Amino acid sequence: MPWDPVEYLGVHLTITGDLTFTRDYVRKKTLDAIKQLTEHMYHPQQIHWVVKVAIIPFFRCSAAIAKWDSKKIVKLENLWMRVFQKAWKLNASLPDVTFWAGPEQGGLGTPKARAIITSKTISLMMMMSTFISHSWRNNVVIALGTLSSFLT
Repeated sequence: MPWDPVEYLGVHLTITGDLTFTRDYVRKKTLDAIKQLTEHMYHPQQIHWVVKVAIIPFFRCSAAIAKWDSKKIVKLENLWMRVFQKAWKLNASLPDVTFWAGPEQGGLGTPKARAIITSKTISLMMMMSTFISHSWRNNVVIALGTLSSFLT
């Protein structure tokens, strides 16, 4: 059916172009990680690494095209914060800056969703300049719309 999603290159979408399933998939994977990390027995650095290479990439695949709005990005970043707090076995009252600040400022340098969206949008635009075709133009228009919603 046209409303049933298919997965293609890490993105879940319908034939009608609906990417709601992709956003839901990223959120579900993040919530699953929170549940799994509740009572982990590994060193916090190991879990932190797992989150960076196994959870955030679910978002990274769709960052430039899934039409993430500001509210959904804030919710996703809050979920990531919970995952990192579980990884380091920290209290939920710990300020977010501990994770987002770079190592030179005493933080852990974890990526922010908006930075990933910006980076992936720029990458998509650079690919667009190399491979000019109708389908790529459509993706860039979508990506620029996503980027502009964060800059306003």
